[in-house]
Amino acid sequence: MRHVVSRTSVVAPALTAFCLVASCVGSTSTSFAASDSAFIRGPIAIAVAGNHVWVANSSGDSVDEIDASSGSLVRVVNSQTDELYRPVAMVLRGEHVWVTDLGDNEVTELNTSDGSLARVIRAESDQLFKPVAITVSGGVVLSANYDGDSVTEFNVSNGALVRIIADTHDELFSPDAIVSAGDRVWVANSEHNEVAELNASNGSLVRVLRGERYDFSDPDAIATGGDHVWVVNAGNGSITEFASANGAPVRVVRASQDEFDGPDAIATGDGRVWVANSRGDTVTELRATDGSLVRVIGAASDRFDDPAGVAVGGDHVWVTNLDGNTVTELDGETGSLVRVIQ
Repeated sequence: MRHVVSRTSVVAPALTAFCLVASCVGSTSTSFAASDSAFIRGPIAIAVAGNHVWVANSSGDSVDEIDASSGSLVRVVNSQTDELYRPVAMVLRGEHVWVTDLGDNEVTELNTSDGSLARVIRAESDQLFKPVAITVSGGVVLSANYDGDSVTEFNVSNGALVRIIADTHDELFSPDAIVSAGDRVWVANSEHNEVAELNASNGSLVRVLRGERYDFSDPDAIATGGDHVWVVNAGNGSITEFASANGAPVRVVRASQDEFDGPDAIATGDGRVWVANSRGDTVTELRATDGSLVRVIGAASDRFDDPAGVAVGGDHVWVTNLDGNTVTELDGETGSLVRVIQ
């Protein structure tokens, strides 16, 4: 996951209209409701829950809520009290969404019902030093802190600090991505080319995955699905898959036809694995069962432009385009374009 954004921060304006580019299989793209006041500014992280899509705008210092069925804007969250400054990661759980703010070294918690502020987590004791990734496990939220070589764990209900995981034996070195399943948490450490598995219930180290069998190289994105975990290796353009139960390596995916070119984000759903390629301006779709290629998506109409985030919801896939200031929505079954939101 890229977390250093070299753009001038601006506050996204309130939207009076929106632009929508839609396409169906076999049809040509059509533009609707064009607007001069785009609400998507430097979109980097994305999450989907039910009929709502949430987008973190790294250069807009804002979070957008979008109606998944129509692609229309529900609201832009960017008030001063929200303290969104370079938001780069987010996670949804129930009635709340947590957003890491890289510029202020804090976490903003929002109510999903109306986008209102629940709280800002920023106590000195939380040690949120460059929080670049976030996940939820049981009753705790966990933030990976790149500069702190640590993971901060806090209570889902009230934001209170539970613990800081930062002992040297935990093998947390420049943690760049984090994901959870059940009571297990996996942290990708880009500096040491390894993945640390933690017990979310007590913060203890379960195991460290490293070595030639995994071939980790600058691991910077991670996802779970079923009984497996997938890791994006930005350093060598590959995907490492291992078993979540015991960490056993399954395979390293890097066939030439997969066209991994700057793989930067990953998501799973409905038996598929989706990888956003930031340099190639494409999305690679794999079969979760065996890592084989389904297709590489990158038509001009998809308007991929430095794709930086990907999320799966229902039978659709959403991709954020960091340089294009758009979100591309795809049909998960066919890979065809549904619409481009901007």
